[in-house]
Amino acid sequence: MATAVLTGLRGGPAGASPCGVQAVNGVSSFTFDPDTVQEFRLWGQLPANFAGDLVAYIAYTMDDVSGGGNVNFEVAVMAVSEGDAADVDTDSFDTINDLVDAIPGGAGYLGVASVALTNADNAAAGDWVQFRFQRDADDGGTDDSATGLCEVRNFWITYTTT
Repeated sequence: MATAVLTGLRGGPAGASPCGVQAVNGVSSFTFDPDTVQEFRLWGQLPANFAGDLVAYIAYTMDDVSGGGNVNFEVAVMAVSEGDAADVDTDSFDTINDLVDAIPGGAGYLGVASVALTNADNAAAGDWVQFRFQRDADDGGTDDSATGLCEVRNFWITYTTT
């Protein structure tokens, strides 16, 4: 068994409150407001060699770190097998996987955070999967206490192979 990066995923801002998109010096990022729950989704198919142990990674920067604190992301998984009596257009995600990370020490400094997706909707090889990333900006500062705009530079998913 080995660890591999899940490739072939597509995605973008989604949901009732999609994240923003910005470009600074020719580099794009997805922006997550400190006061509004916003989301980004990735979707695709799990490969035949998928054995489990999904892990989500988020590479991000902050536009303002003056208040310090943490950023809190919630990652949810929806998995659908061919032949399931399930509508893939519904939001039938498993319980969220919570990720809390201390923000980097300077504006524009890179932080990379990860969370094991232990709640993965019984994902199996060949399943169509959707990953929902949200900044938990409405938790009253309990876990997400950073006051700046979170600029996500990359999302990726790893898994264990057979």
